[in-house]
Amino acid sequence: MSALHDIPRVRLAQLPTPLEEAPKLSAALGGPRILLKRDDLTGLALGGNKARKLEFLMADAVAQGADTVITTGAADSNHCRMTAAAAVRLRLRCVLLLGDLYPGSSHVHSEALGAASDGQIWGFARQNNFIVVTKDVDFYHRALRLGHPPKVIWLRLGNCSTADVEGALRRRYARLRAFESDSGESALILDWAEGDS
Repeated sequence: MSALHDIPRVRLAQLPTPLEEAPKLSAALGGPRILLKRDDLTGLALGGNKARKLEFLMADAVAQGADTVITTGAADSNHCRMTAAAAVRLRLRCVLLLGDLYPGSSHVHSEALGAASDGQIWGFARQNNFIVVTKDVDFYHRALRLGHPPKVIWLRLGNCSTADVEGALRRRYARLRAFESDSGESALILDWAEGDS
């Protein structure tokens, strides 16, 4: 543990985050004491445990005299959102890859829709001319049933990393732009296969 204290760190999160009792869950499971770690209350962007890692990564960037940090992720990347917030706090420029191909992309949390229902997200995307890019099959089925707008790209990629998602979105760029402009298509499946449905 002493080695961790020797690594340069910038304070970005409000730590420690609280533990919260979950008495109803404890009772439902027959009595074990269950505590929830509330890392959603770190105070950086919309919260999350990535603030802990970023305290070390951003300290390294500052120590090296960086004026810009570059990271990658999909449009729905919590890592990208947290990195951008940390960069702003430290007065660094942040470049989020994929913005080069998909400018104007946003995340439900950035639009204050993190706790919204699928119907509310659908309505927002329709009203604001967004394409919904999601791992949630329910949006795909909704697009098949209701048509567009909004169009839906279902990322049928399973449990994969943000880098995998970015790679898939980059490799299929031409196909995704064709889908965007095709007035006859409402939904697209993006998976590991070469072809898309």
